[in-house]
Amino acid sequence: MKSIKKERAVALLIAVSFVALLTALITDYGYETRIYFKEMNGYKKWIKATNIAISGFEGAKALLKEDIDEDRSEKNYPNIDFYVSGDELDLQQEIWSQVKKIPFEVEVGGEKGLIVGNIVDEMGKLNINSLVDNAGKESRMVKNVFIRFFDIMGAESPEEVVNALIDWIDPDDEGLYESSFYSSLDRPYSPRNFLFMSLSELKLIKVINEDLKKALFPPGNDDPLSSPYLTAFPLSTGTNAFLINVNTAPKEVLMALHINIDEEVAEEIIKKRQEEPFRTPTEFITYLRDEFNIQFESTNPQESFVQGQLRTSSTCFSILSVGVVGEVTSTIRAVVIRSGGDPKEFPILYFRME
Repeated sequence: MKSIKKERAVALLIAVSFVALLTALITDYGYETRIYFKEMNGYKKWIKATNIAISGFEGAKALLKEDIDEDRSEKNYPNIDFYVSGDELDLQQEIWSQVKKIPFEVEVGGEKGLIVGNIVDEMGKLNINSLVDNAGKESRMVKNVFIRFFDIMGAESPEEVVNALIDWIDPDDEGLYESSFYSSLDRPYSPRNFLFMSLSELKLIKVINEDLKKALFPPGNDDPLSSPYLTAFPLSTGTNAFLINVNTAPKEVLMALHINIDEEVAEEIIKKRQEEPFRTPTEFITYLRDEFNIQFESTNPQESFVQGQLRTSSTCFSILSVGVVGEVTSTIRAVVIRSGGDPKEFPILYFRME
């Protein structure tokens, strides 16, 4: 009898254990199923957000193409009363530069979403790759501009910063900030000895301290690794890289172009171009001479060089396109060269999807 009771007790224990295990499995399966469907729903939203971001990217390129087509047409630009047909100008009042203020609502697969983003003229910035010429040698004329710029931005030793940038780019191993310097760090690495591929590499330049980084990459940027003042695009060196659009350059870049362009003059330049853009570099230089007695003397190699590199239109633009569906976002960051052809064939210098 005791044996039967013992067997029943064991059977009951097994049954209870089985039910407990089954309950646990069912609970776990239900949890995993909910997670699975939640993840699948999130993935579907991410796909939709990515499609929106891609559409925004393609739309931005089309807008840049439309802008240059408008410039070349006989039609008046509707929102700019000083537009002159035939002038290929790029300025901050144009629609391509105002995109960041206009979030677009879209619908994908029965679900509402948003496109948010902007277009930025990279030729309104100083290109750090222009510090070295096509032969791999330091360009003294460009170097002076960068020394002035880093002085304006509050660098403790502007020339030291510029020398460190040059050593990072140039192919030789001659300088204070070459392989011997970086190999002696606690976590050693080697300088690129080639072009900066993006501004993110600036964090590897040890002489750029935290205060200077904050000045170069101010808070509120759409991209924490982009700067209103510096660029690495287009990916070229020397005079091909040092091209400044005076209609879009910020105050700090304008001040770096000439030793006599101080903050007050730079603010007057910006006020003037908002009222009416500079149509040619010569018009800009004439304005500086007539209004402020600032001369770009041809006898001064530095000033003559800068004069030759000024522009009033641009070909290189960065694009930010963010697709938003619910709480899910997909982001595209890219840099393109605008040509006169099909926007889908614009050369892409940089592309990152997040």
